[in-house]
Amino acid sequence: VTASLIKMAGVLIVMGMIFFAWNQYIPKKTYAVVIDAGSTGSRIHVYQFNAGFSGVELKDELFEQLKPGLSSYAKEPAMGAASLKPLLKHALDIIPKSEMPKTPVMIG
Repeated sequence: VTASLIKMAGVLIVMGMIFFAWNQYIPKKTYAVVIDAGSTGSRIHVYQFNAGFSGVELKDELFEQLKPGLSSYAKEPAMGAASLKPLLKHALDIIPKSEMPKTPVMIG
């Protein structure tokens, strides 16, 4: 009985190692958001990557822009923040909810 349990445990460990190694080769979708909030307009880039053992590959990119820029709202910052909402909606439409907590958002 003991020898068969040890053999079974060994098989399970090997299967787990194979599964873990194989999982590293399967590309995983990841996303990143870059907002360029400039003086002449605001732009958003939503990037979709496949990240796996062999590296990172850009799969898709969304680019949207709107005018006027944030400098137009210098005296009304709340309106400036609200002006970015249409751009953020584009990102929310693309990025799955399950990926949102893991998606970096950069603004500059």
